[in-house]
Amino acid sequence: MAWASSVVWTGAGILAICVPTLIVNMKPTRLLCLFAGTDALALCLVWLFVPGTERQIATMEEMNYVFGVSTRRHVDYQFKKVAPWCFYHYILRQKGLRDLDPLYRYARNREDVDNASNEATQNGITT
Repeated sequence: MAWASSVVWTGAGILAICVPTLIVNMKPTRLLCLFAGTDALALCLVWLFVPGTERQIATMEEMNYVFGVSTRRHVDYQFKKVAPWCFYHYILRQKGLRDLDPLYRYARNREDVDNASNEATQNGITT
């Protein structure tokens, strides 16, 4: 987190120094296109490299499942499974596509954890 914060603040400082010169040398429309292009690049990089949590993670064990997946496997999943599914579903509007196979396989569902905890409490077992 410290690295992310330092990169953000360094980028903001460089931007504050460079933008007045860029406004003079580039037209405002070209500058807007430059910023839009860098935002599009950032969107692609986040989509590829940042693991998402599609549901609320309740335990540290579930967090280990998410961050235990290698980056290479995550990028392959995004390119080979998610991108084609999004293309067929949102662009071509095909109906009846099956859901994506999950990248993360949790040991148990949250309901199973709650049920096991309730049963243990009823049997007088404390965890």
